[in-house]
Amino acid sequence: MAEHVRVEYRVLGPLEVVVGGRHLDLGGARQRIVLACLALEAGRTVPVHRLVAAIYGAEPPASARAQVQICVSALRRLLPDGRLVTRNQGYPLDTTDVDLLDHERLVEAARAAGGGAGTVPDRPPRPDRRARPGTRRIAAADGRNGRP
Repeated sequence: MAEHVRVEYRVLGPLEVVVGGRHLDLGGARQRIVLACLALEAGRTVPVHRLVAAIYGAEPPASARAQVQICVSALRRLLPDGRLVTRNQGYPLDTTDVDLLDHERLVEAARAAGGGAGTVPDRPPRPDRRARPGTRRIAAADGRNGRP
């Protein structure tokens, strides 16, 4: 039986994946965009057409679906077994270890604790991240990896 290895997905700041304390080389821009989209929707199936839109925008090439499949295949080789599967014309990333989700849980816990100095003020509801996949491109898309 395989040993459980902790996999951390970091999307606050430059996109990073840490497996058992080791930073992974995430590959090129398309692969990084696919991983970022999957991490932002951790545990939910992201349809292929949304990944295509995130990479290519409104006018994808004819090979777009195949390019997404190539990116997913490369990510599967990087990640521990079973973390990235195919389901219903899309891909769910099996994890809850995303720094953004940790942050959101901590903010909600602070709000639930209520009152006192240092509490988190109420805010308007956050927009649905799934509504604008084309606008969720990461800095890696243009090769900057979060740097100017």
